[in-house]
Amino acid sequence: MNDLAGKKIYVIIDNITTGGGIERVCSVILPLLAKEANIKIIGLLDKDSHTTYDFSNIHIVPLNKSNLSGQAGYLKLLSQAFTIIKEDRPDIVLYPSMGRLTVFAAPFILKDRLFSRKTKHVACEHIAFSSHSGLVLKLKRATLPRYDRVVFLTSRDIDQFRNRSNLLYIPNPSPFTEVLQTRTAPSNKTAIGVGRLTYQKGFDLLIPAWKDFTKRHPDWKLIIAGEGEDRTKLQSLIEQHELENHCELYGSSQDIGQLYKRADIMLMPSRFEGLPMSLIEAQYYSLPIVAFDCETGPREIVTDGKDGYLVPTFDQKEFADAIEKAIDPEKYEALSAAAAQNAKRFDRHEVIHHWRKLFNSL
Repeated sequence: MNDLAGKKIYVIIDNITTGGGIERVCSVILPLLAKEANIKIIGLLDKDSHTTYDFSNIHIVPLNKSNLSGQAGYLKLLSQAFTIIKEDRPDIVLYPSMGRLTVFAAPFILKDRLFSRKTKHVACEHIAFSSHSGLVLKLKRATLPRYDRVVFLTSRDIDQFRNRSNLLYIPNPSPFTEVLQTRTAPSNKTAIGVGRLTYQKGFDLLIPAWKDFTKRHPDWKLIIAGEGEDRTKLQSLIEQHELENHCELYGSSQDIGQLYKRADIMLMPSRFEGLPMSLIEAQYYSLPIVAFDCETGPREIVTDGKDGYLVPTFDQKEFADAIEKAIDPEKYEALSAAAAQNAKRFDRHEVIHHWRKLFNSL
């Protein structure tokens, strides 16, 4: 018996058309669920339905064709989204959130329950809970209990709550289906970093560390794949450190798999994370990883000294030293083999099983 057959599952999200990690997660999970359930995505800030990732056979509703902005505009868009919820009355609504969405949506949920309690509301927190500011933390603690379930990416997020009855964690799935065979040695002398060019991702910390590394290994190159508001700042930093021949801001990629395949090592200098898709993807390509050991995320994926190295956050010298350790010919193959083995923990079908179990419990 198919427990999801005929169910209407809606997703309210800030953006579904951009190419970030949260959209990447949705592009893996939602098409699989769409084989069984009726899925609709409501993009609050999206102006059209042209997505970076493939959402075939899924109805996308872009709400922000009028280019609304600011808090008042955001609340108006949420009001429009809940008008759709009231009219269509789905069985489940998911709220993938990097911050404000699950806070601002909570009052609308309380109002919606005055009309019907059929619809179940599930908050999906995609960033480390502790990374929020003090005010946001207070608002989150006040509003998340209003949801029927709250899904976190790590158990360490749940540990910060006393009442955990409606909390659970489900990891991100890999978008890839096959693990690349173990690498025996760095063949292209290329490192890769993947993510939006923003303060969170810490590429401004990586570039000086990469300068230190290339003093010892001048034949290596760093590719940073992603776009964002810090591009100009990062390009200036590359030029300041005279790394034009050693570091490239690649931009967004429609085929990130090819970049992973060409790379020899994955670098993540993030200041904070949820459960980073890029590290999961890198392990599917058997890449050793060097990452800052921020509050949550890398430690849930990387085992220090086994499939990569975790570096104290902000320690740029140790980060450069860890890259050198990871490419050591005596260690590299073992790190790659362990990465390939650990990648299996994030198999998409295993993750979907957890989502089905959640939906059936509502």
